[in-house]
Amino acid sequence: MAEEVNKAEVKVSEVNYKVGEDFKATLTLFSGKEITIDLMKTSNKEWRSITNPKTTEDEEFTILAKATGLKPEDMSNMAQPDYRLILDAFLRLAIQPLTNPT
Repeated sequence: MAEEVNKAEVKVSEVNYKVGEDFKATLTLFSGKEITIDLMKTSNKEWRSITNPKTTEDEEFTILAKATGLKPEDMSNMAQPDYRLILDAFLRLAIQPLTNPT
């Protein structure tokens, strides 16, 4: 049994993260504006917060603004389809595997 645990630890230590490839996404909003979402700008605490139903809109705006380089006011004032596109892209990017399988 101890041997199996050691094998698992070795396997985990061999993972190579491709930070520049795996944690950013560029998207074009319906309004035509191009933005980049960068997960490296957000913390684990912020990730947990944005997935918590008790998080306020202002907190959500602040987290997404941090990841996109926009201001929280920009997030709250943008067209709803653009906001949904950003939120959807942020969540899809955040739940992807840490490494590129190819």
